[in-house]
Amino acid sequence: MPRITNKTAKTIGFDLDDTIVNHGPNRQKLIKKMGLPSHDPILKKALYTEMPIASRPPHPNSIETIKRIIQAGHRVIIVSRQKEDGRQLSRQWLAKHLPELDAKNIFFVDSDEAKGVVCKKNKVDIFIDDLVKPLSSIDCQKTICILFNSRAEILDKKILALADWQELEKFFEKQGLI
Repeated sequence: MPRITNKTAKTIGFDLDDTIVNHGPNRQKLIKKMGLPSHDPILKKALYTEMPIASRPPHPNSIETIKRIIQAGHRVIIVSRQKEDGRQLSRQWLAKHLPELDAKNIFFVDSDEAKGVVCKKNKVDIFIDDLVKPLSSIDCQKTICILFNSRAEILDKKILALADWQELEKFFEKQGLI
C-alpha cells in the first residue's frame, strides 16, 4: 500500500445511526413491543435514547473497516443528526467501539442540511449516509456521496449506492484508501 502523507490523506465522513450502528434488530423488537410503525417519532426516540449501548450492534465489518481507514492515516469524522438527549449515549458507543476516533471529529447536528455544512467545513472527500436527504445537502461533485444500505430510488446520478459494509470495504480498497 502506498505511504499516506498529509497531501494524500483523505477525510472520510460517516453518518452513525443505521450506517455504522445497526438499529435493525432493536427496531424490530420495539415495533413488536410498542405496536408502532417503523418511522414513528416515539419509536425513534426510544431507539436512540433508551436502548443501552450494549444492545446496539455495529453493522458487520463496519468497525474493522473504519479502524483500517484510520490506521492507513486518513481522517475519519462522524456527522450524525441527533437530538440532544441521544448524543451522550452515541458518544459512549463510539468510545467503546472506536476508541481511536478523536472526539473532536464527532459532530452532532440538528438537521440534514447541517451535515452538508460540516462536510464542507471539514473538506470531506467521501461521505456515507443511509438516507438520500442528507446527501442532497452535500456538493456531490466535490465529495463522493455514498448511499448506504438503502432501498431508496436514487435520482441523483452523482450518488453511489452500496448495499453493505463488504461493498464499502471493496470500494475503499479500490480507491487505495485501505
